[in-house]
Amino acid sequence: MRSPAERSKFGKFLLEKDVDAKRFSLEEGWDFTQAKCRKAFINKLVTEEPDSVLLSRVCRLWSVLQELNIAQSEEYRAELQRQRQENHDTILTFVAIVYEIQRRNGRDATVEHPWRAKSWRTKAFNKMIGYDCYVDQCCYKLAMPDVDGVMRPVRRPTCFRTTGHMIYIHHAVSRMPWQSPTHTA
Repeated sequence: MRSPAERSKFGKFLLEKDVDAKRFSLEEGWDFTQAKCRKAFINKLVTEEPDSVLLSRVCRLWSVLQELNIAQSEEYRAELQRQRQENHDTILTFVAIVYEIQRRNGRDATVEHPWRAKSWRTKAFNKMIGYDCYVDQCCYKLAMPDVDGVMRPVRRPTCFRTTGHMIYIHHAVSRMPWQSPTHTA
């Protein structure tokens, strides 16, 4: 049976680099909508003091595509707003807390969400101090078949906000030389 880290592309990459990678997801029993799971994870984070944490949450609610759906009805708009507020108050705030624990202790934390996701403009994410790196997913070999079945690179803009200067430099120099640090005050 494969370990949780082996189930993701990034986890496989880290294991190839001889990095101790652990995955915390619903598949592994970590339901971060539940307060007890969030508390257990933070306790684990404080106890184990990992060098680096990558936080990548489902972003469906924060997608700009949701804005197109809002036009359908006022009821949809109200429900989306309610779901976003709930998600902000639980998941996004939890992500920001984990990020801040790592930052304050001089360790790396990186958050990934789509480049244009509304989550970047929330109260929780706006407080995260670090560097923003624009990345097209094709840099990580994201590809889809074209009409002839030929695999082609896909530009899917995403953003990494990181506390790690070296993580930022790696992306800035090798992938996105036009980006600059933000939220450095």
